[in-house]
Amino acid sequence: MSTGTMLLNPAALWSPLGKETPSGRTVPSLVGRFLHPARGAGLDQPSLTDLLQETWELPSQSVGASEVLTSRHYAVTVQRITALNCEEEAEDRPSDFALQRTLSVVEQAARDLQLNFPRAIVAVGHNRSLRLLWSSEGREVRLVVGGSPANKTYLYWESAGQHRVDYSVDGVRLARLLRWTMNGI
Repeated sequence: MSTGTMLLNPAALWSPLGKETPSGRTVPSLVGRFLHPARGAGLDQPSLTDLLQETWELPSQSVGASEVLTSRHYAVTVQRITALNCEEEAEDRPSDFALQRTLSVVEQAARDLQLNFPRAIVAVGHNRSLRLLWSSEGREVRLVVGGSPANKTYLYWESAGQHRVDYSVDGVRLARLLRWTMNGI
């Protein structure tokens, strides 16, 4: 079972009261610190995360309240991506272009997938590109973001020896492929 954190600003986890929205309502941002599967929860017992996902609604009329729950795997993936920017050698760090574009695409996908966002393996590639990999049950998806606009950015996926490449990269396409990878749909 997965736990949840607030999307999309990892720094929001440190705010004790959350964000004040234009409507004056406060959006909780410490939810992720308190969510964990119920002790002894089996397959037939819902976790706290499951219950909150079904019952908690954030007000939709406020821009600040547009944040949604997503899996802790999203936070781990973002931490892995940003940690690469701390490497000592410049060639071991992603370019600013690759970093920003990757975070944008991953954020869009996390909004779509919410609690079903899977954890990625991340690495810096050729010309300071960023490479993310997700795999499950013989299916694999890769997001490759070039180190500059001149380098290719693409989604690659494969299953049972067949593969495809899509150069139209956005969070919606990535979310669709991640859903296929994790659930076969």
